[in-house]
Amino acid sequence: AKPPSERARVFRLEVRDFCAVRGKLLGEFCKIFPLLQVIVLPDRAREPNLLVFLCDVVEECAISTPRLAWAQFQDDTMELLW
Repeated sequence: AKPPSERARVFRLEVRDFCAVRGKLLGEFCKIFPLLQVIVLPDRAREPNLLVFLCDVVEECAISTPRLAWAQFQDDTMELLW
């Protein structure tokens, strides 16, 4: 495992082929990167159910990843989650 100073360099996490079943795993990845700000979903369209799910994931990571607040979708729209 890399030290926290190395992990703190990650600001954007790109997630491909995301499905809600892997939400717990996404939350674990988010907790590893303390300065993470954006989750990028380049192959997913913006949809209300996905936004609600991502809000739940971000809420669970709030203590370890306080800056995580945005999601970016395939059409480059940014959505505030927090």
